[in-house]
Amino acid sequence: MASHRKYKKSYNFKTYGFLNKAGSGFIALIILLSLIILCIYIINIIPGPMSILKNWLSHNLKDSLHESNLIPCTSLTSKILWTKSLPKLTSESPIRSNDVNDDGIEDIIIGFSTGLDIMNIPEYACTSYFNGQVPCFGGVLALNGKTGDILWIHWTAHAIFSIDCGLDLTNDKIKDCIICGRNGILHAVNGYNGTSIWEIPVRDLSISEEWKFSDIYDARFIADINGDDVGDIIASHIIHSSKIHTSEILIISGINGNIIHNSVLPNTEQLFLAPQKLIHPDGENIFILVTSSQKQSSGLYIISQVNLIYGNLKLRKLHHDTGKGTLLPPILVDVTLDGIEDIVAAMFNSTIIVYNGLTFEPIWNYTVPNSEMEKLENLY
Repeated sequence: MASHRKYKKSYNFKTYGFLNKAGSGFIALIILLSLIILCIYIINIIPGPMSILKNWLSHNLKDSLHESNLIPCTSLTSKILWTKSLPKLTSESPIRSNDVNDDGIEDIIIGFSTGLDIMNIPEYACTSYFNGQVPCFGGVLALNGKTGDILWIHWTAHAIFSIDCGLDLTNDKIKDCIICGRNGILHAVNGYNGTSIWEIPVRDLSISEEWKFSDIYDARFIADINGDDVGDIIASHIIHSSKIHTSEILIISGINGNIIHNSVLPNTEQLFLAPQKLIHPDGENIFILVTSSQKQSSGLYIISQVNLIYGNLKLRKLHHDTGKGTLLPPILVDVTLDGIEDIVAAMFNSTIIVYNGLTFEPIWNYTVPNSEMEKLENLY
């Protein structure tokens, strides 16, 4: 009987393990693809959460990059772009900026004096000193902000004290300037070419023949007062007579220079600065006045536009002081963050007082000991 051999089945365990791993990888790939498709579907139908997540991640990334790139300042350097010499001219007015040639670069506006009007030199001296230019005692000029070249010069009969180039009177898209100065100079100057838009004669500014007109130290543009849709001007000047020294407030039409209204201050203190305007939430215009006198006394007052124009010149006193408490030009800035500008007034003795622009009540004051202050800058 033949013997029967038993054949045993042999299994390749290596091949089986490989197939098992391949199958697991295929299943994992299918799951991964399914998750990607699901994520795409969620992003398409619900973009909000993803955008929020994206913004949150980018915000944190920017913060971290910003913090890591903060480098403390160790030194400051400057570079001279150009220099310009103006021989025979001196300046007593603030420098203003105004793009008068429409090149996108702010140009420099300078008021000046030649010094000849102080010495009472007759106008024929202009022939010798300024090649026949008449008048030649003062004026305003524009320098190209890019090169320093003179763009135009507007000559006047006296020195210029103040310039405001904040309004376009000629509707040519370039802001024009109002200038004022010694002996009643008050001109509107075309910002494009420096020509005169209008000039107020000295005789028109005096309220009567017995008053002697004096200097205009400040004039500035304000919003339209007389309803012609063109901004107007408010100015102040000193009036001298044989018996009294006082000040007058002028409101002047921006379009033609006609005097809309004038008011004489009811006291002996003088107004060297044009009133500043503060607008309340209800649209009421409040003017802020700073006065001073030869006795070094000074006052800070307010008056509504209605009372100013209609002759009821009742000033509300916010502050009054004598000696070195003389007030400097105040600035208007919202320190209470209520949307209304507040009044920041500084005195020569380095005392700063802040008044609420809505209630006009004092908020705080601070004095820098053993010091004096000459100017308060508005950096806003």
